[in-house]
Amino acid sequence: AAATNIWLAAAADAPEFCKATAAAAHKALLPAVVKCADHKEPDVRAAAIEALAALGRAGGGWRSIARHVDALDEAKKAKVEEACGAARAAMNPTVAAPKNSG
Repeated sequence: AAATNIWLAAAADAPEFCKATAAAAHKALLPAVVKCADHKEPDVRAAAIEALAALGRAGGGWRSIARHVDALDEAKKAKVEEACGAARAAMNPTVAAPKNSG
């Protein structure tokens, strides 16, 4: 289960994984990945949280998966939300405005 979630996270973060693909993946995959986030094995839980975050990033951010992860406890939801935002910030760093030379 951990390896599958790791693969899913990598696939969802690939540039070829567009929003349309993400929407289909949300419907088909999110229920199973959410269940994995409550697995007894810590490596499976961690991989599932990363897969959830990757699916969220692929779908446009936290809002795209928020309703699907309602079953998770608050700590896990916070980890997924943080991972969605942290990756977005890393992919779109703030660029300093050019200095006015006038």
